[in-house]
Amino acid sequence: MKRRFNITGLCTPQRHYMVRLDERLEKIKEDLVDYGSYFVINKGRQYGKTTTLRALRDYLKEGTLLFESMAKQLDTYKELRDMIEDIIYRGRRITFSPEQKSINLGIMFGFFKETDGHVTIANRMFEMCLLNLFMAEESRSDVYARGESDRVWIITARTRGIC
Repeated sequence: MKRRFNITGLCTPQRHYMVRLDERLEKIKEDLVDYGSYFVINKGRQYGKTTTLRALRDYLKEGTLLFESMAKQLDTYKELRDMIEDIIYRGRRITFSPEQKSINLGIMFGFFKETDGHVTIANRMFEMCLLNLFMAEESRSDVYARGESDRVWIITARTRGIC
């Protein structure tokens, strides 16, 4: 299909001439998304707001393959998984020592970085993804189910004036 200039509606790279968005998308991801920041695009008509946001959505979706790979690595390396859970769930501060196998693996896979002599999760996006993964897995456990049923009983008892 022959490309053309578009001055109305959403631009698609296959059909329309466009400016390159890759550097702009990488900057948005690094400066805002990785830190979990909220942001607003506030420009005039025909500036490319919708096109940029849809391109960002597609750019971030490409990262889902990375997160699938992360989950597989955690299944393969139990000690690495336990260390990440300690850092994220329990707030444990682990001294940075790349000679330790789990830390070395975490660095190799891009999970960890060194901050002030301690192991930390490499970026906010990884931290949120890993936390969501752990919480989703925990929500299927018996302990979680029992806690959920206790919560419902307590709410019911309070609304009926039992406690």
